[in-house]
Amino acid sequence: KGQDLLRQLDGAAHVHSVGATIAILTRHPDRKAFMDPPDYGDADIETAYQEAIALLMDHYGQVDVPLGIVQRLRRGDVDRPLGGGPQVLNAIHTNLEDGKLIGWAGEGYILIVQFTDQGVVSHSRHQYGNSSRPDSPHYTDQVDDFLARALKPTLRDRDELMQSGGRAYRPGSEPD
Repeated sequence: KGQDLLRQLDGAAHVHSVGATIAILTRHPDRKAFMDPPDYGDADIETAYQEAIALLMDHYGQVDVPLGIVQRLRRGDVDRPLGGGPQVLNAIHTNLEDGKLIGWAGEGYILIVQFTDQGVVSHSRHQYGNSSRPDSPHYTDQVDDFLARALKPTLRDRDELMQSGGRAYRPGSEPD
């Protein structure tokens, strides 16, 4: 069944793809077949495939598990399905933790800029939020929009920023 699912893989690593789950687990660098020494050669691919199937059976009881069930974006209290994978346009790199692929690197800040006759227009998105402090309301406030691939207008000057509800402060003057 796993091989049939791989044959149906269309090259997309979206959260609903079951073929992508098997492919990513098979080629994942945390697979035992690649640990000592790391080797992505064809000689180990059958062993790695069997280990991927075994992992799915052990943790999920089936081989047809959507990628978003296995691959997760975690930050603070947020735990969401995560599409993408290594060596695809939606680049995501993960660590294997207790049967889950936990994203740690990949697509981050996205910016699209259009140069038009009327001027510059841009839209952006950050994958988490604009703070590295877990107690900030901006620590995870962009996760859901990032996963939905929703962009927001980029604020490029002081007037746009102030009209958006931003606040002025001097670095170091914030209360702890």
